[in-house]
Amino acid sequence: GKGGHSSVPPTDSDPVLTLSRALVKIGEFRFPPRVIAAAKEQLAADAKLEAPAVAEAEARVARVGRVSDDDERVLSTERFVNAQLRTTCVTTQLLGSPQDNVLPTSAEATVNCRILPDETREQTIATLQRVVGDPAVEITPTADFGFGPYTAVDAEISRAMTKAVDAVWPGVPIVPTMGTGATDSRQLR
Repeated sequence: GKGGHSSVPPTDSDPVLTLSRALVKIGEFRFPPRVIAAAKEQLAADAKLEAPAVAEAEARVARVGRVSDDDERVLSTERFVNAQLRTTCVTTQLLGSPQDNVLPTSAEATVNCRILPDETREQTIATLQRVVGDPAVEITPTADFGFGPYTAVDAEISRAMTKAVDAVWPGVPIVPTMGTGATDSRQLR
């Protein structure tokens, strides 16, 4: 935008309005739910501990390996389960004018995405660009935080852990899980 004083608002482009429209689209968008192997086993284990409606949906999703529309309505309201089933993006920071009476020449938002381990940052950016659909909105990564390759739940390390645990605690169930927050997995995988 052109900037200036708020007493003379713009009639052509307003960076805050443009950004706000983009953020509403991102906020309302839901990446499609998918069941990756680690989530499948974790859902099956969690289903034994949940309230009936959630437990039934989790057990069904774990058994079938996909999320039906009915199960989606139940599981998408459960924050931790929802994060196991899809890439999620949420606005965490906003920047605009340096003063309360100054029109900003640009507006910026940080949208933090937690990307499923078998997806890429580039795929996520492309999806967000498609969802926003406005060439005036630039979507760029803030930094390269690194990533680890997707680790299959039946990988050699998993078999070794199962063998070690079984030697000490025979019959104890081992359930692969996928963390939704900060972990060292991208370095350790």
